[in-house]
Amino acid sequence: MFPGKVVSQPSPKTLVVSVDSPAGDATLKLDNELKSVDPGTLVYFNGAVDSYVKEPYMLTLWGDEWRGGPKSIICELRSSRQLTKP
Repeated sequence: MFPGKVVSQPSPKTLVVSVDSPAGDATLKLDNELKSVDPGTLVYFNGAVDSYVKEPYMLTLWGDEWRGGPKSIICELRSSRQLTKP
């Protein structure tokens, strides 16, 4: 799993996370909504990259499961190509 810190939460289903860049370099998109997540919250995630932007550098990953508490979150991610939509 990759560790990172939450930079922002643009929507209830999206987290922008910093792995190497303080501005954020990974976007985690989840199927389930998260309650408000504070910047600086530790997040552990893994999975396949759904998309990539070279400049500014940003990886986007889709996920369907998360668990955690007020100080850390664990996201189990997988490629959006594997997600089954109704």
